Amino acid sequence: MELKVGIEYVKRGMVILSPVGSIDTMTCELLDKEIKNVLKRSVTTLVLDMASVDFVTSRGVSTIAKTRAALVKKGGDLAIMNLQPQVQKAFEIMCLVPALNVFSGRDELDEYLGKVQRKIVENNVES
Repeated sequence: MELKVGIEYVKRGMVILSPVGSIDTMTCELLDKEIKNVLKRSVTTLVLDMASVDFVTSRGVSTIAKTRAALVKKGGDLAIMNLQPQVQKAFEIMCLVPALNVFSGRDELDEYLGKVQRKIVENNVES
């Protein structure tokens, strides 16, 4: 099955990628390529909206885990939202749900990002 990836530049430093289809051995290279293109910019927060991903293999999960590691290395982070139950189970089997920032949707993600930003502001005020 073909994989398509939508890109939404939300605000400075934050991008939402929305893959559509399956992330498997045949398609994970396309996702990896799209991620690398986005990360060439000054992106610190990458959000994967997985609402339209109906299947993922271990290779697809590995691509996502490597993306998070690359972002953390440059001071950023990865968030994942809208996992389908079968895709979430694949992440759970590979013991990655607690390690990754997984959110049920955009409202929950926005709440988390708000808390993170407020904490940074509070720490800078105290300094």
